[in-house]
Amino acid sequence: MCINSKPFGIKELWTAYQQTVFLLDAPPALASQACILTACNPLGQIQTASQNKLRQQQLADCLMQQNIRFSPLSGASPDLSHQEASYLIVCDKPKGIELAEQFAQNALYWLDGDDLWLLPVLLAGVQSVYLGSFTKRCRINNE
Repeated sequence: MCINSKPFGIKELWTAYQQTVFLLDAPPALASQACILTACNPLGQIQTASQNKLRQQQLADCLMQQNIRFSPLSGASPDLSHQEASYLIVCDKPKGIELAEQFAQNALYWLDGDDLWLLPVLLAGVQSVYLGSFTKRCRINNE
C-alpha cells in the first residue's frame, strides 16, 4: 500500500492502521457490536477517487440489500493527510469479516460497545490489536 505515494511494508501499514482517527458529522450511536469498514483501495492498492466512490456505493448497496444498518464516517491519519470514506456497520464479527473479504480489505475495525479492535482480514503476519476507546478516537466535523 502507498499512503501519500510512499510505499509501506506490512509492519508500517499495520502501525499506520493503529493510528487511525475517525471523522464523523455527529457523535456516534454505539451498538453492542459493529465494525468500521471501507471498500476503498482494495488490498491496500491506491485507486482513483472515482473508483473508490463506486466501490463505496457497491458496499452501501450490499448493506441495504441485506437490511444492515450503517452510517458514513471517514478513517484518517492523525494529521488528516490521508482519509478514506468508510461505514460504521451494525453487524456481528463474522459478518464484518465476510464483508471485508468480499471487498478485498486488509483489515477492519471491530467495535464491542466502545472498545475498538483492529482485526487483520487479508493481511498476513499480524495479530489483532486492542486500540482502546472508539469515542476517544472520534473527531466531530465542524467542532
